[in-house]
Amino acid sequence: MPKWMDLSRPSTLEQPDWDHRVFKIGTIDLQNSRLDVGREATLEGKIVAHNGSAINFGGDIEHYIDKKDGENTTGNGFEYQQEAEKAKLEAETQKIANQTIHFKGEIDATGTTINSSIYDFNAKLDLKNNAKLNADFLTLDRETHKTGAILAMNNSTAEVKNLIFKGLSGTANDIVKIDGGSKLNVTESLGFESSTFDLDKLNSIGGGNGNNFTKPTNYDLFVKDKSNITGTNTAITGNVGVMNESTLTLQSITLKDVGTTKDSTTTETSSIKNSILVDGKNSSLSVSGKISSQAQDNTLIVVNGFRETTGGGTRDVVQGQRQEVVHSATLSTTGGIELTGTEKRGLETKCGDSRSGVGCFDDESMQGKISNIVLTTGGKIESNLKATNLQLNVNVDKDSSFLGSGKTLESNASSVALNFELGGEKEQEFNITAKQKSHITLTAHAKEALAKDTAAFEKALESSQYKGKITADNGSKIDSNLSNITASVDLKGGAKLNVANGGILTLKDSLNSINLSGANTALNVGTIVAEKLQNLTLNVTDNAKFNVTNFVFKSGSVEAQKFYGQNVWLQEGASVTLSGGGTIAHNLYIDGKSSFSTNPNDVLLGGGKKLSIGGESTFKVGSGNGTLSVNESGETIIQTEIGSKLEINKLLAQKGSKVYVSLDLDKVEVEKADSVDKKPVSQQKNFNIDAKAGSNVYVNVWDMNRTGFDGGNTSLKTDTDSRIHFGILKHDMAKTNHITSPIKANLSISQSLTLENVGKAMASSGNKVAQNGVNPGAASKMITSEIATTPTNQTHSQSDSLKLQAQAGTNDDRFHALKLEGNTMGSNGEVQNTGKNLTLGDGTRIEVKLDSSIKAESSNGGGKPEIFSSINTTRLFLLEALLIIAQIRESTLLLLMVTRHYIG
Repeated sequence: MPKWMDLSRPSTLEQPDWDHRVFKIGTIDLQNSRLDVGREATLEGKIVAHNGSAINFGGDIEHYIDKKDGENTTGNGFEYQQEAEKAKLEAETQKIANQTIHFKGEIDATGTTINSSIYDFNAKLDLKNNAKLNADFLTLDRETHKTGAILAMNNSTAEVKNLIFKGLSGTANDIVKIDGGSKLNVTESLGFESSTFDLDKLNSIGGGNGNNFTKPTNYDLFVKDKSNITGTNTAITGNVGVMNESTLTLQSITLKDVGTTKDSTTTETSSIKNSILVDGKNSSLSVSGKISSQAQDNTLIVVNGFRETTGGGTRDVVQGQRQEVVHSATLSTTGGIELTGTEKRGLETKCGDSRSGVGCFDDESMQGKISNIVLTTGGKIESNLKATNLQLNVNVDKDSSFLGSGKTLESNASSVALNFELGGEKEQEFNITAKQKSHITLTAHAKEALAKDTAAFEKALESSQYKGKITADNGSKIDSNLSNITASVDLKGGAKLNVANGGILTLKDSLNSINLSGANTALNVGTIVAEKLQNLTLNVTDNAKFNVTNFVFKSGSVEAQKFYGQNVWLQEGASVTLSGGGTIAHNLYIDGKSSFSTNPNDVLLGGGKKLSIGGESTFKVGSGNGTLSVNESGETIIQTEIGSKLEINKLLAQKGSKVYVSLDLDKVEVEKADSVDKKPVSQQKNFNIDAKAGSNVYVNVWDMNRTGFDGGNTSLKTDTDSRIHFGILKHDMAKTNHITSPIKANLSISQSLTLENVGKAMASSGNKVAQNGVNPGAASKMITSEIATTPTNQTHSQSDSLKLQAQAGTNDDRFHALKLEGNTMGSNGEVQNTGKNLTLGDGTRIEVKLDSSIKAESSNGGGKPEIFSSINTTRLFLLEALLIIAQIRESTLLLLMVTRHYIG
């Protein structure tokens, strides 16, 4: 049961549901009398009070009640009973009651005391002959009282806690008139409604010399209802409010606890100045100096605009198109906002088992010790902000703006929580500087309506939510839970920036640098996107940590001595240059007509990494004349999509590395233009391959007729313990062989060996026809392996060797399809296994297409040559050699040079 309820009676003084009454009276004349206006009463009229009279509006006055209220009629209905009581309201009830009492009218007081505790005391006052006024609130209203002085004083005193001017225009001298040694003292605040006034002229109020109007050093100031108040030289120590399309200009604002003061009744009250409010359509507070708080842990700054629905019609009938328009409210400073608390509140602040910094905001021990900045419905703060020894919570909705471009949030030994609403038209833009073990967090939230709109929600997540320069030192930490931030980063002295899993750090425009230095300094981020950059700075000292999973370059052209990330991506025509040499210690994915190049002629690709080149892109070392080396274990993968290029002079595999090279892979998707498929054309050229120290290079397809990027020949080399493996090896003998011969490499073929136009005479290109009579034994020095054993299905040729030599040139280059560096011949006529070798994997196909020039005499007796269309082992030794090849199995060595040595 509520405290005010008494079941033994129909009503009580303390109950909240009093009826309101309005009293309109022409004139009340008081002669040595007292007038009290109590709870739920509105009095309109004129009061004339003479010596010895008193007027009380609310406050500590007695209220009367009939204990028999509702039960006044008794007996047979003709009897009446009443039991009147009087009492003063309890203190808390008085506060409520004072808000329900209103006075509008005039008071002519001579030697009278007026006490007013009500909020709405709108009076025209004429105080004479030692009249006294004590009022919590007094409104001097020119809109109601059109002419003459609204407060006239002659040999009287007035003490007003909160003085409000309404309808003031330019000067207050015609509203306040102070004569005969009278004094007007304002103790707490000044307010202006629908007024225009220069605060620098306050001391001239009343027309005196400044001694008859006084105000405290520390006072609150409020302006509202389209007021325009200036105070170029006015410094306020107190709470400030600007509301409903009003503007206020000040020199400075100081927020602090000014200690205890004594009011007119000698009651001690606390006077904490800790709040600033800017509210309403186009409301503006501008400070030419600075806003500062001193030893204040619970400062409150609220900036709230106005949302207006435009368009004709009514709520039920719409005429034309309705739309919502947000009108901003603005707080701006030139000197900045400096908020200072009572003690260090950064990462050194501990609570619970392991929480610190911002993590302590919800701890019970921090109640009343957190400052707040709230920006809603188009609220804007345009200022630098410095927080020292503070716990600061900042909330910004999607239509509002915090600080602004070029402005800085500086945190010193403080914890700052920044919370932004998703779905705004642009990101929040300001710089962040964290010092002295500060802790700053950036988070975002979405309202239910946005969260339910999947497309809009995803767009909001993809968009940048913060933009600015991030700087931190001395062990400070910044934690971003935003999905996308655009920022340059400068961390030192053990500072850390942690971007939550899935978050993106974007480098764009002038925000194009990352600098990390000092032990324990770390940048931890999943993805960095360098967007359309022309310059990029990456400076990371050896003792700092740069932990990034994906570093993505979109468009732009940049150069750096080192890149970072587990994966580096080039997209949308990006051009990236590695200028310092060293190691590409990450997977590198190049796509979308992008290019990656290196200035040094030698660059290392980390072992176990992947280099992927697609979308008509290019990877180039030393302008195409350099060496790409791999010297670490692990399976290193290099692949190009058809239309893209791996433009190098040499691929060098060392120290037992395994390198898998896949060239000209098919595109996953074929681009279309005018409904006609674009068929990509290979841009790939050959390059030198050198494998050493037990290394293996695996190549999917190798065309011996393809030149290097310089238009010349390329070479294949291995040492004894290394090998080059081809999936498919192709050679069209009608074209020039651009592989340096003999090949100084151990080779393997796993899928197919394709030889076309075998026997084609190409004297102009180096396939010179041998002369008759050349010693067949001379060819034995070109043997590249031990001779395979004679297959069981081989038929010994009975062809005339001289005729075959004359016809086909058995010792000429037309049949030297693949030359390996030969073994030497021993003195005993046996081959010494000192040369290179070729192995064919199990199931490897051998495809040979003879040139049309390979002909024999016609079997029809006419003496005319004919083209062989079927196997004829007695008339052509080459087909006989193919039978030998067909019997080779894995690890068996092959001689691919056709000579008379095989003919017998």
